Amino acid sequence: MHRTSTLPLLTLALLLACGGNPALPSLSTDYRPGGLPTDVAGEATDDVPEPRDGIVPTEDGVVVPDPGPDAVVPDGVAPECESGGIRGTACGLNGNGLKPQSCVDGLWIDGGPCQDPDACTNGDVQKHPCGLNDRGLWVSTCVGGQWAPGVCQDPDVCKDGDAGVLGCGKNDAGTQAQWCKAGAWAPDGPCVQPGRWRCIDNVCTAQFGDAACGDGICSPRNGESPTSCPADCDMGTVDGQGQDCKDAVDCVFYKWTAKGPGYWECRGFMRRTCNAVVTDAYCGTSGYDYCYFDATGMETIQSCPQDCTPQYSNCGSDLECIYQEWPAP
Repeated sequence: MHRTSTLPLLTLALLLACGGNPALPSLSTDYRPGGLPTDVAGEATDDVPEPRDGIVPTEDGVVVPDPGPDAVVPDGVAPECESGGIRGTACGLNGNGLKPQSCVDGLWIDGGPCQDPDACTNGDVQKHPCGLNDRGLWVSTCVGGQWAPGVCQDPDVCKDGDAGVLGCGKNDAGTQAQWCKAGAWAPDGPCVQPGRWRCIDNVCTAQFGDAACGDGICSPRNGESPTSCPADCDMGTVDGQGQDCKDAVDCVFYKWTAKGPGYWECRGFMRRTCNAVVTDAYCGTSGYDYCYFDATGMETIQSCPQDCTPQYSNCGSDLECIYQEWPAP
């Protein structure tokens, strides 16, 4: 339905008096002074043009300039709000924040910055290196506007360059030096599993994990030695001369410092001590070319290596096995 209107008579009379011939306004660019658009015949129309050059039509067809954020609502235009009113509008990374607004002269005006509780945009992902050697990956996802706690996925089990000792051997009772390479433990020497020698069926046999090893008492008669039980018998750097003893067997693992070959004896009455007897009467001598074991005198690998370096594992007692090389488990 079209509405019609005529120009005010005074305006028309002025135009005619000046010899003017009013041109017909175009539908897309011209507006009647009353605010309603006209068609090419000058008739009023309900068609409301799109905003152009700062001019916006209102719902009732009145065309007004765009007021801008601080403008006063023109007369005849419905206000957006009632002056003095306040409200909060959604804002922020995920629309969870509030921005205060107040109504001034019928228009909503921002009253301050956005109050946003969110720290991140939902769905965003953070990735960071992590772990013992920074070869792992820590991943966190933004959920509900906050970074969810991430978990470090680290393939490494140790810090590069660290040293340690791990269990090894039978029943994991031995020890093996380790060092950390590329985040993993690598062996740094042989597996050492303590124990003692036993002469079983006249053969020196290694018994791993003997409970007596580690009690702080070296027991050569029971087959303990510096290699089978270093925790108890590692005395090779201690000079044996003058060390307390009950018999010569107690002297066998001390350092031999005497000038020349010989054997240990335990001498004395009130206080018995180890004494190095220097002689070549038995060491490497034909007819005595064996390692001499006796409570009164003991040849050792240090005092007479010619006789005591083990070449076979036959035995008559656990004591006769103490110079054997301790095997790996």
